[in-house]
Amino acid sequence: MKIAFLPNDESVIYRIQHLLNTISEKHSIVRIKNINEVNKDKFDILIMDYYCPSNVVSSMCLRLNSFKEQLLKFKGKLVLFSLDDGQAIYTNELDVELIDRVNAWIVYMIHTDYLNIAPKINRELLTNKFIKIPRYTIPYVKCDDVVYEHKENKIVFVGRTTGNYWFNNKNWRVESLNKIWNNSILKSHFDGWLVDDVIIDVDKQDEEYNKTFKFVKKGMYISEHEWQHKLKCSTLSLCLPGHTKFAYRHPQSMAFKSTMLANFDFENDPYPWLFSEKLKDISYTVKSDLSNFDEICEEALLNREKSKQYALNSYDVYKNYFELTEKNAFKPHIYDIVTQQFNNAGIYGI
Repeated sequence: MKIAFLPNDESVIYRIQHLLNTISEKHSIVRIKNINEVNKDKFDILIMDYYCPSNVVSSMCLRLNSFKEQLLKFKGKLVLFSLDDGQAIYTNELDVELIDRVNAWIVYMIHTDYLNIAPKINRELLTNKFIKIPRYTIPYVKCDDVVYEHKENKIVFVGRTTGNYWFNNKNWRVESLNKIWNNSILKSHFDGWLVDDVIIDVDKQDEEYNKTFKFVKKGMYISEHEWQHKLKCSTLSLCLPGHTKFAYRHPQSMAFKSTMLANFDFENDPYPWLFSEKLKDISYTVKSDLSNFDEICEEALLNREKSKQYALNSYDVYKNYFELTEKNAFKPHIYDIVTQQFNNAGIYGI
């Protein structure tokens, strides 16, 4: 089977790379530069990025509409993917013929808010076409040598101020670190910092609020290896949300048995994603208003046996559902779940 891959936004390719790695173990994948190349060779499948980073809701539709002539001529299967944080499956301005032409659409989750505002014909045509793949998988890491008893009892966090001003015109990460700063027990058991002194990804800053940030080391990033070492050597990992409730620091923490101080019952996401139901009893849960933040963090530090059990539970979930092979591909039993969805969408042998 010969597959064409047409990306649009280079910044999100890594999110589909593990699926591409898995497919390429059996099939040839050719990266093409523009839509005009799709009909110059006999491709069986075209995998195409639907996401457009600027003016998302209209640009994505307009871009795809401009490819209508070439896509309708294409004889193979058409597969879109949109794996951005916002789950861009907005279709209101998308040509109905193209929606009908799409054979499958790869997502992390099905964002029903977008579907509910779409014309009825769009929703009906997309039924059974969505393919869920594991969310935020991390490159393979060797983690079977982590000994929990050797860990230092401390909370680690290094990160950016993602999450806008969504927490009562404030920021969850900023507020949680401020709470740690003001609690002598937590402060003495904390290792980490914010790398920003402003809220990123917003047009207008609250300059007075920015002055309240604690633990700021502007621009001081650490390598992936250094971050993994912190997780390996620490009992607890602060995993409050940035843009999403579940992100890369969660499987990283799970892999290195660093118990997650996590965000708001994340196994009950309003838009269920592949294996989200497995994330039960693997972390401490902090309320969305942070009202129990100090209490939960202190309990996690003091009740080491409970924290250890959460760490071991999360490690088992990671090994069974999120860990990749050494070739950074999905494990066979995980890919079987993905291929069954492709089969349901009429795409066989992928």
